Amino acid sequence: MRPNCHSLPSDPWQQGGRRRRLQEVFSGYDIERWPISVPPHPDEPLRSWVRRLSYRYGLTPRQLNQALGLPQDSQRNPLTVLLEGAQDASAALGVDPRDIAQNLPADNKWRPDLAACFYPDAGFYPDTGRFCPQCLAEDSTWRLEWESRWSLACPRHHTLYQSRCPSCGQRPWRSRSWYSQSAASHQCTERQRTDPSPARRRVRSWCLGDLRLAPEVPASPDLLAAQDTIRDRFADTSTHQGGTESFGPFTLDPTSANDLLATLLREAIRYYEPQRGGVGLPERVLLAYHAFLDLHVWEDEAPALDELLGSDNVHRLLHPSTCTDAALGEPVILAWYINRHRGRLSYRMQLACRTERAAPSLPAQSREAWEPLPATLVEHGSEPARPPAEWIPQLMPPQVLALPWASDPLGRALGSMCFLNLGRGNPWSHAAVELGLPRRLQHHVAGRLRRVHQRQWSDLLRSMEDYFNQLLHDPPPINYRARRLVANDPLLLQTLLAEQLGTETNTPLAVLRLVFWEQYTGGHALFAPPRIAIGQNADPGPAYPNLREDALQQCHEGFEHLAEELDQRAEILLAPGTRVEPP
Repeated sequence: MRPNCHSLPSDPWQQGGRRRRLQEVFSGYDIERWPISVPPHPDEPLRSWVRRLSYRYGLTPRQLNQALGLPQDSQRNPLTVLLEGAQDASAALGVDPRDIAQNLPADNKWRPDLAACFYPDAGFYPDTGRFCPQCLAEDSTWRLEWESRWSLACPRHHTLYQSRCPSCGQRPWRSRSWYSQSAASHQCTERQRTDPSPARRRVRSWCLGDLRLAPEVPASPDLLAAQDTIRDRFADTSTHQGGTESFGPFTLDPTSANDLLATLLREAIRYYEPQRGGVGLPERVLLAYHAFLDLHVWEDEAPALDELLGSDNVHRLLHPSTCTDAALGEPVILAWYINRHRGRLSYRMQLACRTERAAPSLPAQSREAWEPLPATLVEHGSEPARPPAEWIPQLMPPQVLALPWASDPLGRALGSMCFLNLGRGNPWSHAAVELGLPRRLQHHVAGRLRRVHQRQWSDLLRSMEDYFNQLLHDPPPINYRARRLVANDPLLLQTLLAEQLGTETNTPLAVLRLVFWEQYTGGHALFAPPRIAIGQNADPGPAYPNLREDALQQCHEGFEHLAEELDQRAEILLAPGTRVEPP
């Protein structure tokens, strides 16, 4: 107490435009420290302590702020007002509210985007409506652990948390009415939804129901174990650094594994509909946890994952732009679905997803439809998702792929189209145009694939994956795409050939041009561009093989010099920042 020797004001209860703290004894001493001390519990949130403190003094939380001389605003949260005036309040109460407010459940700091998923209709405080009736019966104190987004059952009493008043059926702390009534912490201060009094009232009466009388529902041991695991994972990611977890072909760091679990939890909570009599929230969270364990095992039989995401989502995988299930865009879940349903995918879609790869995925152009789809996994980010067109000649080299058809020029051309579509899944006509092949070959490849047995197709896919891995370690020195583009000019080829080889051979210039085009682009005379091909329907005739051999023997050195000159022209044509479409 301090001496009070100032002169009396005209209004002894008003000074400086605000109400005095508690009481001033004029011509005596001012009482600065309030007489009743209400210490907070170690695991108590600020709202519970303020509620107990105000009830001890017979005030509402708003009246408590008024008695402390803090500014009043009916539109603001009383706790926010108290924290802003914490310096004055701590001197009067002996407790600094800021020390209590800084205590938050650790797992609430991780993935804040999931906060609204639990209680989308919560309103004032979305994470503070759960309580244990038995804990409230012990000391009428709310616990900080009840505010954890992943706490669903009391670990001491092994009962499910309740979130509704047994009297009025409303969620605790849902509105500002909990700060407008002086009541014990275990009493509900919501307004009654329907006033039971016979007289008509403009304001509905208070509920004042006893939350300790809420039903006690036992929690299963599986739910308690899942809750402990989830809270331990999300509590502090820094404590899990250094280890890895295996999910089939994937090896995930702790952050990626937690992100996978959070995706499953969000998918489970998204379909939680308590107002429609659906499955309860604890059951949905437990289902997500079991689905997470199914991915650890990585087997075709995954009942929890089937129930959570549906047992048949192949059609949604094929059309990601129209699908709203973000969980299917998660790379680990997506790879599991592709592995399980690969036999139901078309051959072109199996090429697109690379089903023979250890970690299959959607083609690159389809990934943009998923939001989000992290490209941080080592299995997907350490190598290209598809072989570039620059590595692929018009005719695949013989004995490279396990072709399920004859290895003639047509069969090798179809093999190049299949290899180009690895990781793409584009229409066959697009692949034919990119390789400079006639568009009509789209019908040939589609017809042949319909007659290929699944075992032969699997062998072809494995040979393409092996060849792709070989090219990744030893890329070809030739840019076949650039050569196809620069060699599409017959006038340029004819001029350069005449300058280089005009006096070295008696072979017709048109034949020389076609032979050089084959050697330069890795193509075949049957699939040469119309301006370069000779003969009817691009068929050079029966004499062409002999002419071709003669030209290769006589002009081999000249062809090499001409190829070097055209490669220089191709570098200029395909300079960075330019995009030249195939002929």
